[in-house]
Amino acid sequence: AAVTIDEEWIASRAGELIATVSESRSTWQRHHVRAEALRMARGHDVAHDVALVERLTDTALGEVFSVPHARVEDAELGEPVALRRRDGASVYRRHGVALYTSKGMLAAERRILDAVHRSDGRVASAADVELALADSAARGRTLNPGQAALVTEMATAGRRVALALAPAGTGKTTAMAALAHAWRSSGGHVIGLAPTADAAIVLGEDLGATTDTLDKYVWSANPAKAATSRVPEWFSRVGPDTLIVVDEVGKAATAGLDAMISDALSKGASVRLVGDYGQLSSISAGGILRDIAEA
Repeated sequence: AAVTIDEEWIASRAGELIATVSESRSTWQRHHVRAEALRMARGHDVAHDVALVERLTDTALGEVFSVPHARVEDAELGEPVALRRRDGASVYRRHGVALYTSKGMLAAERRILDAVHRSDGRVASAADVELALADSAARGRTLNPGQAALVTEMATAGRRVALALAPAGTGKTTAMAALAHAWRSSGGHVIGLAPTADAAIVLGEDLGATTDTLDKYVWSANPAKAATSRVPEWFSRVGPDTLIVVDEVGKAATAGLDAMISDALSKGASVRLVGDYGQLSSISAGGILRDIAEA
């Protein structure tokens, strides 16, 4: 069916366009947006209208939907008119490489970083930690001083959100198993989350706890989606005594982390993120891990 192209249609489709692009990347350039505009135009059988594609792209990159991502090399150097293009841009600035993000992505990152600074969470006692370390040693997994310090910090500091970031092979899994033991000894219960189902199964074996995917948690926390089916029993148990351990957090999308952390904190739960310095980045829109580490 023919579509009526007007400003309202352009604005509506530009919003959908940015929503689609931001699912797979946290920052984007003009060619990313234009490619999605072409796909959208093709879906409405108007791909032949080059001017329409450019309008969609320009609108999507406008201040309503996108936010310029400032970089050092974008700073103005005060070039004279002779060294500027017809549009006023410096000849030293490469065309089409400007980065953009969205207000939604920036808001999600701010909420996560705000949560990182909260220290009003439930804690386990030093005795609970000692019991967990002794149990681990009895099982032939004696923790080194770094691992023991990690367990102690994550169990007793009261942080609502904390991050364990270390290279592969340094014993993060062993430390998290001891943390889960300490938390359960203090009367709490543990839930594990991972970006994939396979990783969730492995995490469950390590923690001795119920595990699932991060996407399943996000789906369950969405009232509109959860209303169409019964939410998992483990999700209904999330509360002030809950510790949520998220493994391979470097592969998680920022939007998913934001949704999970916001829901968990609203119920009084605490979150522990486990990441690897050398782990591949999320195939979804990610990039918040470095900011959490710095915070």
